[in-house]
Amino acid sequence: MNRFFYGNFDFEDQLRGEVQRPARTERLLLELAPSWLAIAEAGDRIWCPGKLPEEFLASLSQWGLPADIFVSEARNIPAGMDLVPWGWSPAAVEFGQRHGLVVEAPPLDVVRLANSREYSVPLEESPGDDGDFATLCRTLGEVLASVERLPATTCWVIKANWSHAARERILGRGPVIPNADIQWVKQRLARDGVVCWELWLQREAEIGIQWQIPRDGPPQLDAITELLVDPRGQYVGTRALTESVVFRSAKDRPFAERKATLPAWATDAAEATRPAVTDLAQRGYFGPVGIDAMRFMHPDWNLPRTRPLQDINARWTMGRLAAGWFQRLGPGAKATWWHGAREPADASVASAEWIATSPETIDGQGVLHPTWLRVEEPIG
Repeated sequence: MNRFFYGNFDFEDQLRGEVQRPARTERLLLELAPSWLAIAEAGDRIWCPGKLPEEFLASLSQWGLPADIFVSEARNIPAGMDLVPWGWSPAAVEFGQRHGLVVEAPPLDVVRLANSREYSVPLEESPGDDGDFATLCRTLGEVLASVERLPATTCWVIKANWSHAARERILGRGPVIPNADIQWVKQRLARDGVVCWELWLQREAEIGIQWQIPRDGPPQLDAITELLVDPRGQYVGTRALTESVVFRSAKDRPFAERKATLPAWATDAAEATRPAVTDLAQRGYFGPVGIDAMRFMHPDWNLPRTRPLQDINARWTMGRLAAGWFQRLGPGAKATWWHGAREPADASVASAEWIATSPETIDGQGVLHPTWLRVEEPIG
């Protein structure tokens, strides 16, 4: 059956019970809607309540997609299509039911748990872990105790129970938390009952490990991609890796096999995530799961170590969509799906081919969050 893609990219906000979107969030969701083109097929449709430029719609033919793939008005939503949201939330279910779409969602209480720090942090405390990466704090006293003995140069981060894309967090250094940040912590504790305190790790590399959990059968590894972030840990893009993992489409058809091998730490990290997705499957979750893993320099040992369960996202991820774009380019391409201004600071890719994957304008206004395929080597 054909799919109807619904971009509730503020999924974590919906899990926290926030249903009123500020205007800037509505605009961001609108600008991110074309991201679904990465995995869409000709019979699918994408919710995008805005007017896209004709030249951008005409360019979709290069991917074998029709110009009418976007639906901008609720009255034109084709009933009977399978709803595919960014993440399953009560708001997403209500949207699908209201518009006559087929809604086959996993248990929403499991989805809510799976995307929380309350779920991921205990998994990192299992035997064989490389260290204590995070601590759940349920009182302000526990938060203060986490930092009070730190050296003045040690950096830390406090995250809300549901957070993503470097949002809903505060950064700090040393044994003192500023008063404004204490108020932030109090508000999150009152709202969610818990926050997560973590050391700020010296990042060496990050990967996105993309799983698919079918309704029946064991979890399947879809893809592994390199996660690119800025110095503050905010997502800026995904780079294709050449590895032996068999990539699969959203309909679970193998589509490309890379010939080289992954670094040993990445292979080990992918295997280390298997118990987590197996547990989610046993709890009744099905659908996409993206897990971010980090290679970092241990602050005490001065040796590289791996954090395989840095973030668990029981939803679609930009890394998984990026794998779809890399599929479209073909297995010989060396490419990055870049989010932001066309010319990054890295001069080594200044001569790369840039392919726009988002329009320049929506509703006549310039797009502030553009996306691009940056092809560094010819497609072979």
